[in-house]
Parts: sequence; structure tokens; C-alpha cells
Amino acid sequence: MSAKTVPDRALLLRAVRWARLPGHGHTIAQACKKFGITASVYRRAARELGAEAAVRTDEELVLSGLHPSGATVESLIYYYDWINHAGISPADMVAILKRLITQGLVRRKRDRYELAREWP
Repeated sequence: MSAKTVPDRALLLRAVRWARLPGHGHTIAQACKKFGITASVYRRAARELGAEAAVRTDEELVLSGLHPSGATVESLIYYYDWINHAGISPADMVAILKRLITQGLVRRKRDRYELAREWP
């Protein structure tokens, strides 16, 4: 990316959120490479968009817990509790997953759930 090219806000927001996904251990260098931005652009975006990039909703928390190989309801419950320090019932987790399926963000394959498209 040239110094004069300014990445769009949506891309910067995704980069900051991706680097900060709880439990994933993504580095800033990895985020810069994945989203094609420089470290200085990332740092500026993190300062300006950091609060907006935070994972806030139950849906976002569940999305952040999905791995490329998918996840079971049980593993998502453990992840949710580890990050949020709050219990969630299997029925509530399934309800969240159904909402995400309806939105086209998640798909179900047998007993596993996976991202239907890249997120964030």
C-alpha cells in the first residue's frame, strides 16, 4: 500500500478487531500483513477506532469463538465463559447461533458450527 493510499474505514475497523479477538493471539504484524496496511496505519486506526472495534455483543463474542475447523456448542459455551466470565446455557447458545445462521454469518455442519464468511 502506498503512503498516499488511505485504506477505507471498514477495512481498518476489521484489522483492529481481528488483532484484538479474545483468545486468538493475533499480532499487530499479522493484522498488517492480512489486511495490507502498515504498522503506523494500524496504530492510528487502533487509537481512533479501538472502542468501536471491541467485541461487545453476545453474537460478536460467539463469532470470535469460532475457529476455521468449526466449534461445538459445548466448546463455544466454554469460550464464552472464559472470555465473559458468565455462564450461558446450551439453549441460549443455540439461540445465538440460530440468529447468526439467519444473518448468514454462521453455518451448521453436523454438530459443529463454522463461519459462513470471513469475520471480522
